[in-house]
Amino acid sequence: MIPVLEERANNWDAFVRIRDEADIELDKLRKPLDEVLSKPRRSTNDAKKDFDVISKERKNTNILSDKVRQLQELSELLDPLESAYADVRFIDVDAEQMEKQYDDVLNELSTEIEDENLLCDSVDHFNTEMNNICDLLAGNPSKENIENIEQFQIPALRAQLSMLKERHDEANHARKHVDPDSSRFAVLEDRMQSLDALLEDAKKAAEKDEQERLIVTLTIRLSQIEAIPLREITEDSLNDIEKQVHDLPKEKVEQLQKRIEDLRNAKEQQDHTVRDTIERLAKIEEAIAALPNRQDIPTIEDRLGRMRDIRESLLNLDITAEKDIDDRAENARKTIDDMTKRDEEELQNKILRK
Repeated sequence: MIPVLEERANNWDAFVRIRDEADIELDKLRKPLDEVLSKPRRSTNDAKKDFDVISKERKNTNILSDKVRQLQELSELLDPLESAYADVRFIDVDAEQMEKQYDDVLNELSTEIEDENLLCDSVDHFNTEMNNICDLLAGNPSKENIENIEQFQIPALRAQLSMLKERHDEANHARKHVDPDSSRFAVLEDRMQSLDALLEDAKKAAEKDEQERLIVTLTIRLSQIEAIPLREITEDSLNDIEKQVHDLPKEKVEQLQKRIEDLRNAKEQQDHTVRDTIERLAKIEEAIAALPNRQDIPTIEDRLGRMRDIRESLLNLDITAEKDIDDRAENARKTIDDMTKRDEEELQNKILRK
């Protein structure tokens, strides 16, 4: 009987010793966990350090598990001592809760660190896209490129920034350990404002370049029009140039507008001259056709007088540079010259025969 009692006493002593060791181990494991949980939110680097500490301590929970296993074996040997079973159950529950707390904190730290890294990567990607757009705007882009940037790329950037802010706000609301960096968004907002200013500068530069190209184009077109005969100039061609000139700044318009007006005035003067010459030439041709045909002396003298008047009218005709009109005038002159010569000879012969 005594050996049995001694064995149970030894088992009880071992049970108490291991139970106390388990309690000590629980306290040791709880301390780093409590320290991490009591900390305010911190930087990613500090959170990584805590993750490393907790990961290392998590491995020590195996020691506690071994203690629980030993206690379970001893409690079997101490059967039917109910207090031993109760102590084992309490320690086992505490050990399981401790392991779960470690796993939960490790998962929280890992998730928040990864989320912050992803958010940082997204911000870096945002900055890269913004830098690319800034480089494009600084490189004298075309009007089409500027329109693409203004209508599509910058709105897409703003949408990204809005999404990043939403992710930041969600993280700021939900996180326990990793503090989301809010200062970066003030920097991004400043950069967006700088980008807007850069866009406006690029638009002004592109508009200026376009205006200068338009001035060159219109100047060339005006020179080409000035080189052609006035009769070939159309009002539509002048109106088309004038319409484009009006799109230019006021200080650029004056010289081009003067050249257009000079052309229009010259064209109007030419048209007036042509119309007047045609009307006068028609009257001259009518006068030639109306000359009497009789060959008596009074009629010849009358005809010669009329032809002198017609010749005077022909001399007063303006040169139109219109070939068909000028040819008509020249034909009329030749007709008058021929008729005058013939009538003068005929008149002289008639006088001599008298």
